[in-house]
Amino acid sequence: MLTVAGAQISTLELAITAIGLLLLGGLQALLVRTRVGLAMRAIAQNARVAGLMGIDTDRVVALAFGIGAAVGGVGGVLTGIYYNSVDIGMGYSAGLKGFSAMVIGGMGSLPGAILGGFLLGLAETAATTFFWSGYRDIVAFALLIFVLIVRPSGLCGTPEIRKV
Repeated sequence: MLTVAGAQISTLELAITAIGLLLLGGLQALLVRTRVGLAMRAIAQNARVAGLMGIDTDRVVALAFGIGAAVGGVGGVLTGIYYNSVDIGMGYSAGLKGFSAMVIGGMGSLPGAILGGFLLGLAETAATTFFWSGYRDIVAFALLIFVLIVRPSGLCGTPEIRKV
Protein backbone atom coordinates (compact mmCIF):
# COMPACT_ATOMS: atom_id res chain seq x y z
CA MET A 1 0.00 0.00 0.00
CA LEU A 2 1.36 3.39 -1.03
CA THR A 3 0.06 6.71 0.27
CA VAL A 4 0.35 9.77 -1.95
CA ALA A 5 -1.09 13.10 -0.73
CA GLY A 6 -3.45 11.24 1.58
CA ALA A 7 -4.71 8.87 -1.12
CA GLN A 8 -3.95 5.18 -0.69
CA ILE A 9 -2.88 3.22 -3.76
CA SER A 10 -2.77 -0.57 -3.55
CA THR A 11 -0.03 -2.74 -5.01
CA LEU A 12 -2.56 -4.16 -7.48
CA GLU A 13 -3.44 -0.66 -8.72
CA LEU A 14 0.26 0.15 -9.12
CA ALA A 15 0.83 -3.08 -11.06
CA ILE A 16 -2.15 -2.43 -13.35
CA THR A 17 -0.93 1.13 -13.97
CA ALA A 18 2.60 -0.10 -14.72
CA ILE A 19 1.31 -2.73 -17.17
CA GLY A 20 -0.86 -0.11 -18.87
CA LEU A 21 2.07 2.29 -19.20
CA LEU A 22 4.27 -0.49 -20.59
CA LEU A 23 1.62 -1.33 -23.18
CA LEU A 24 1.27 2.34 -24.06
CA GLY A 25 5.03 2.74 -24.50
CA GLY A 26 5.23 -0.45 -26.53
CA LEU A 27 2.42 0.64 -28.85
CA GLN A 28 3.99 4.07 -29.30
CA ALA A 29 7.35 2.48 -30.12
CA LEU A 30 5.67 0.07 -32.54
CA LEU A 31 3.88 2.89 -34.35
CA VAL A 32 6.84 5.27 -34.53
CA ARG A 33 9.96 3.11 -34.73
CA THR A 34 9.10 0.04 -36.83
CA ARG A 35 8.33 -0.66 -40.47
CA VAL A 36 4.99 -2.15 -39.44
CA GLY A 37 4.13 1.10 -37.67
CA LEU A 38 5.15 3.08 -40.73
CA ALA A 39 2.94 0.84 -42.87
CA MET A 40 0.01 1.30 -40.46
CA ARG A 41 0.40 5.06 -40.56
CA ALA A 42 0.65 5.01 -44.36
CA ILE A 43 -2.53 2.95 -44.65
CA ALA A 44 -4.30 5.27 -42.20
CA GLN A 45 -3.47 8.24 -44.42
CA ASN A 46 -4.30 6.67 -47.79
CA ALA A 47 -4.79 2.92 -48.18
CA ARG A 48 -4.87 2.98 -51.97
CA VAL A 49 -1.54 4.81 -52.29
CA ALA A 50 0.01 2.61 -49.59
CA GLY A 51 -1.00 -0.44 -51.60
CA LEU A 52 0.52 1.06 -54.74
CA MET A 53 3.75 1.62 -52.80
CA GLY A 54 4.01 -2.12 -52.15
CA ILE A 55 2.44 -2.41 -48.70
CA ASP A 56 0.28 -5.51 -48.23
CA THR A 57 -2.68 -3.57 -46.85
CA ASP A 58 -4.79 -6.62 -45.99
CA ARG A 59 -1.99 -8.13 -43.92
CA VAL A 60 -1.23 -4.86 -42.09
CA VAL A 61 -4.91 -4.21 -41.34
CA ALA A 62 -5.29 -7.78 -40.02
CA LEU A 63 -2.20 -7.26 -37.86
CA ALA A 64 -3.62 -3.98 -36.53
CA PHE A 65 -6.87 -5.71 -35.60
CA GLY A 66 -4.89 -8.50 -33.93
CA ILE A 67 -2.84 -6.04 -31.90
CA GLY A 68 -6.02 -4.20 -30.91
CA ALA A 69 -7.65 -7.45 -29.82
CA ALA A 70 -4.58 -8.44 -27.80
CA VAL A 71 -4.46 -5.08 -26.02
CA GLY A 72 -8.21 -5.30 -25.38
CA GLY A 73 -7.73 -8.80 -23.99
CA VAL A 74 -5.02 -7.61 -21.62
CA GLY A 75 -7.31 -4.76 -20.53
CA GLY A 76 -10.15 -7.21 -19.94
CA VAL A 77 -7.96 -9.52 -17.87
CA LEU A 78 -6.66 -6.60 -15.79
CA THR A 79 -10.20 -5.32 -15.25
CA GLY A 80 -11.36 -8.79 -14.22
CA ILE A 81 -8.48 -9.11 -11.76
CA TYR A 82 -9.19 -5.67 -10.30
CA TYR A 83 -12.94 -6.24 -9.81
CA ASN A 84 -12.63 -9.97 -9.03
CA SER A 85 -15.31 -10.80 -11.59
CA VAL A 86 -15.91 -10.87 -15.32
CA ASP A 87 -19.21 -10.06 -17.00
CA ILE A 88 -20.11 -10.01 -20.68
CA GLY A 89 -21.24 -6.37 -20.56
CA MET A 90 -18.64 -4.90 -18.25
CA GLY A 91 -16.48 -3.48 -21.04
CA TYR A 92 -19.27 -1.63 -22.83
CA SER A 93 -19.05 1.57 -20.81
CA ALA A 94 -15.25 1.54 -20.75
CA GLY A 95 -15.12 0.97 -24.51
CA LEU A 96 -17.52 3.83 -25.14
CA LYS A 97 -15.50 6.14 -22.90
CA GLY A 98 -12.25 5.01 -24.56
CA PHE A 99 -13.68 5.76 -27.99
CA SER A 100 -14.86 9.15 -26.71
CA ALA A 101 -11.38 9.89 -25.34
CA MET A 102 -9.87 9.03 -28.72
CA VAL A 103 -12.30 11.31 -30.56
CA ILE A 104 -11.77 14.15 -28.07
CA GLY A 105 -7.99 13.87 -28.39
CA GLY A 106 -8.00 13.41 -32.14
CA MET A 107 -8.13 10.25 -34.19
CA GLY A 108 -4.71 8.97 -35.15
CA SER A 109 -2.93 10.74 -32.31
CA LEU A 110 -1.82 8.55 -29.41
CA PRO A 111 -0.82 11.54 -27.23
CA GLY A 112 -4.18 13.08 -28.16
CA ALA A 113 -6.01 9.97 -26.97
CA ILE A 114 -4.14 10.19 -23.66
CA LEU A 115 -5.06 13.87 -23.36
CA GLY A 116 -8.67 13.05 -24.24
CA GLY A 117 -8.79 10.35 -21.57
CA PHE A 118 -7.31 12.71 -19.01
CA LEU A 119 -9.82 15.45 -19.83
CA LEU A 120 -12.69 12.96 -19.82
CA GLY A 121 -11.60 11.71 -16.39
CA LEU A 122 -11.35 15.27 -15.07
CA ALA A 123 -14.82 16.10 -16.40
CA GLU A 124 -16.33 12.98 -14.82
CA THR A 125 -14.60 13.64 -11.50
CA ALA A 126 -15.79 17.26 -11.50
CA ALA A 127 -19.32 16.09 -12.28
CA THR A 128 -19.37 13.68 -9.34
CA THR A 129 -17.80 16.31 -7.07
CA PHE A 130 -20.17 19.17 -7.83
CA PHE A 131 -23.34 17.36 -8.98
CA TRP A 132 -25.16 14.09 -8.45
CA SER A 133 -23.01 11.15 -9.58
CA GLY A 134 -25.64 10.16 -12.13
CA TYR A 135 -24.64 13.20 -14.19
CA ARG A 136 -21.14 11.79 -14.75
CA ASP A 137 -21.95 10.26 -18.14
CA ILE A 138 -23.97 13.29 -19.23
CA VAL A 139 -21.01 15.59 -18.56
CA ALA A 140 -18.61 13.19 -20.33
CA PHE A 141 -20.68 13.00 -23.50
CA ALA A 142 -21.45 16.73 -23.38
CA LEU A 143 -17.68 17.26 -23.48
CA LEU A 144 -17.49 14.96 -26.50
CA ILE A 145 -20.25 16.88 -28.29
CA PHE A 146 -18.64 20.22 -27.43
CA VAL A 147 -15.27 19.15 -28.83
CA LEU A 148 -16.91 17.78 -31.98
CA ILE A 149 -18.69 21.10 -32.54
CA VAL A 150 -15.70 23.34 -31.78
CA ARG A 151 -12.92 21.21 -33.28
CA PRO A 152 -14.25 18.24 -35.29
CA SER A 153 -10.78 16.73 -35.80
CA GLY A 154 -10.17 16.55 -32.03
CA LEU A 155 -7.84 18.57 -29.83
CA CYS A 156 -4.60 17.10 -31.23
CA GLY A 157 -5.91 15.91 -34.59
CA THR A 158 -5.09 17.61 -37.85
CA PRO A 159 -7.98 18.63 -40.06
CA GLU A 160 -8.26 16.62 -43.26
CA ILE A 161 -7.67 18.78 -46.31
CA ARG A 162 -9.30 17.53 -49.49
CA LYS A 163 -8.27 18.75 -52.87
CA VAL A 164 -10.85 18.61 -55.59
